Amino acid sequence: MPKIVVESLLEWKVYCKEHNIVSKYVFPNTKTGERRTYSGLRSLLGRFLEKHGLQDEDITLYTFRHTFATILLEQGVHPKVVAEMMGHANTKMVMEIYSHIISQDVFKRSAQTLDKAYSELGLTIEQPA
Repeated sequence: MPKIVVESLLEWKVYCKEHNIVSKYVFPNTKTGERRTYSGLRSLLGRFLEKHGLQDEDITLYTFRHTFATILLEQGVHPKVVAEMMGHANTKMVMEIYSHIISQDVFKRSAQTLDKAYSELGLTIEQPA
């Protein structure tokens, strides 16, 4: 986790303690301690964007969701794992939406992994003529 994320989470933890916010959620509704609603999150994001002069940047909650999935896939996380983390029943949606972002490096690493596995099994791969 990047250092700035760790620092931000620690600051949030102190804030919650100082304001008696007790919840099982990381970022709860600060009044009830319950999970934030979608509209509540959207309002919070809108206020944040306006405060920081970013309201014209077309940043939505789905921007963060898309970024999260993109980073996971680019790092070689299996699409099935990404689908489960994103709440999709199967990999079809993930692959339709995000497969275009998978870098060639992911394919190269996959090929190297398969080559190594074949080698460890004592198998050889015939190269096309």
